[in-house]
Amino acid sequence: DGRISGRWARTGDYRQQNQRWSLDFAHNQNLLPDESFKLAGSGRVLSDKTFYKDFSEDTTDLLDQNITANLSLNKRLKRINASTGLTWRRSHNLKTNHVDEELPSVTFSLPNRPIIPQSLTAGGEDASGNEEDDEPKWYNKIYYGYNIRGLQKRDFYADAGDDSMAVFRGATHSLNLSSPQKIFKYFTISPNFSVRQSVFDAYIDTNTIWATRIEELRDTVAEPGAADIVVDTLYDTVSQLGGLESIDTMLVVARDTTISYATYDTTYWYNGAYELRRAQTYSWNTGVRLSTNVYGLFPIRVFNFAGLRHTLSPSVGYTYYPPISNSRRYPEFGISYDKARTGKQSIDFSLGNLFQGKILRPAKDEEGNMTDGKPGEKKFSIVSGNISASYDYTDEGDAGEPVWEGKWSDISLTANTAYKVLNVSYSSRYSIYDSLGDLDAPLLMRYGVSLRPGNLGATGTLWGGDLIALEKLYAPDDVLYARAGAQTWRVGFSPSYSFSRTRKSRHPDATFTTQKDYHLNASLSLNFTRRWSVSTSGYYNFITNRFEGMNFAFQCDLECWEMEFNWNPSGWNQGSFWFTVGIKKHPDIHWERDYRDT
Repeated sequence: DGRISGRWARTGDYRQQNQRWSLDFAHNQNLLPDESFKLAGSGRVLSDKTFYKDFSEDTTDLLDQNITANLSLNKRLKRINASTGLTWRRSHNLKTNHVDEELPSVTFSLPNRPIIPQSLTAGGEDASGNEEDDEPKWYNKIYYGYNIRGLQKRDFYADAGDDSMAVFRGATHSLNLSSPQKIFKYFTISPNFSVRQSVFDAYIDTNTIWATRIEELRDTVAEPGAADIVVDTLYDTVSQLGGLESIDTMLVVARDTTISYATYDTTYWYNGAYELRRAQTYSWNTGVRLSTNVYGLFPIRVFNFAGLRHTLSPSVGYTYYPPISNSRRYPEFGISYDKARTGKQSIDFSLGNLFQGKILRPAKDEEGNMTDGKPGEKKFSIVSGNISASYDYTDEGDAGEPVWEGKWSDISLTANTAYKVLNVSYSSRYSIYDSLGDLDAPLLMRYGVSLRPGNLGATGTLWGGDLIALEKLYAPDDVLYARAGAQTWRVGFSPSYSFSRTRKSRHPDATFTTQKDYHLNASLSLNFTRRWSVSTSGYYNFITNRFEGMNFAFQCDLECWEMEFNWNPSGWNQGSFWFTVGIKKHPDIHWERDYRDT
């Protein structure tokens, strides 16, 4: 299933004509009956960045300044429980006319699986015929996973031609090992190890000095009263001004020879001019995490509320990143790699809290009548929260004398609740260092609250027949109007509110900066006859106290004909309207009129 639509326009006169177009598409197809091979994608593509501005009255089109398109071919390998895919992705910024395109992107993923699977026969016996426990052994809990990605990316400006195009190619693959094990019955310890290799078709060697550039620049400081006294010159610039040569000389009135700057080559070397062994990187890291869950039950009974459960989830983790010594830089285009760094170790702590409730419902039979059976149970989440922090330390010492220096991160506190249509979330951040870098009591640096009730709406009917009858078009017939059916209405609201305050520093005079966002999306539609309908939608900003987007739409269905009128009294396309009348079976035969207040 899918759809495809397009628009085409010819502009200009007989001396020069331009072909302009837009294309929208969506496609979803199962290529095999078992749905293991799929082709899917969606998006839009334009011939130029001003197409919507010149030919569209749709507010959504005019507001969309970044259009994207994608198409992917995915295959699920059931036998080995893996997947592979081939993807094309394109992003076009209409403001800058910059195009970012991935063609192709090839992936292969092998999800985590045990190195030694648990093999049981149907009778619960192993291969030797001995009875085997259903609980997997420790060696059955050692898992591995593998991922690989290859990518070619094109980066260019649509109006600059091929001269602005840059093409990058690369590949990366990684292997992950993990083994969550139960210890002391109530604790879970999870060691992990990961290794990655990345290969590129270009690199920058930051140790190579470009021969044609100035190899050394000296720091220059102008002394008072030394103007126009030439001590040294670093470069001369010659320009042609009306046939006369103008020489601009950089005057150096004082020179500190103790400070020098090296200028390195920043040109990408591509395949054919570089060594493959220099255009690849290796990295690895390892760590371990210890966690557990502690449960508490509170038998609170109010009406059909049967109890409250509190789950406490403490965990602590350690991660080690070895130092990487690499003087080369690689293109940043989606293939990840680890840059040069010192050794790093990190310990993180977190404490999760989850409060859940349980409701008992009386047992009922198939017809909905009360019975004496076991009542049903419904569990739901009331509120969840988490507090976390980490301690990072790196090898900042001189060579041969490592000095591991560490620092605590800010303490993060989050909480949220989502019951039915109400979603409330809270987040805050505390600093534990003073302005001199010494440990101090936690100080609130940022906090925020957001409320999102979700989509609130209602539907209903007004009457059983047409409220308006055009007697000149239809003969009065009570039976005809009675069969019109109930006329429907629909109303919807989607409010959103967020509030945050941030302190820039721990200075005693530092104050909070407040940010607010309070708006409401609302819509209303009404079918007040069998053939006439009206709908409206708007966006109201309570901070600025004004409508920042409103639209009215009127539609009429006259059997063979149809009419539509759209009006934008406010917003991005304020004052514009669009009116069209056409034949339903032949959409190309229509009359339209539009107006935009530009």
